[in-house]
Amino acid sequence: RRRPLVVLTPKRYLRMPPTVSPVSELTDGGFRATIVDDGAADPTTVTRIIACTGKIGHELIARRNELSSPPGVTAAIVRVEQLYPIPATDFRAIAQRYPSATEIVWVQEEPENMGARIFAMPLLHGLARPGVDVSWVARRASASPATGSSKVHDIEQQRLLDAAFGPLDEPATIG
Repeated sequence: RRRPLVVLTPKRYLRMPPTVSPVSELTDGGFRATIVDDGAADPTTVTRIIACTGKIGHELIARRNELSSPPGVTAAIVRVEQLYPIPATDFRAIAQRYPSATEIVWVQEEPENMGARIFAMPLLHGLARPGVDVSWVARRASASPATGSSKVHDIEQQRLLDAAFGPLDEPATIG
């Protein structure tokens, strides 16, 4: 039986309308291992599936909406709410939902040697259809999870969000 998990998060996410669930989701709904936001794009036009966990998902959605239509990239953002066991059935359904997707990109704000990337990448490779590139965007490997400077963090965060929607010939490290 699943039980709700209380997560401590920055206060700003408690006030953001996109992070609020209707009461019906709590009373009639259930746990969703993945939450897909395609920005109401036609599923046949989505070329990139961006997978992530946590608050970066909301920032990616906001950035995608700011860009309106990034040149050559229409993205669906998949927030992974359960890492283990990986929701393989959900990912296969997501891949079928977006038949034009040529890329799956894991995005995390943690450095590349931290966070869920190391765990998620082999699984995403195994779940991707043939011909779909799997890549990632993260901060450069570091001994510390944060820069220690809010200004540097903000600059890196903006670069991270830009890289998630930019051209990806290889994994992107920001820093």
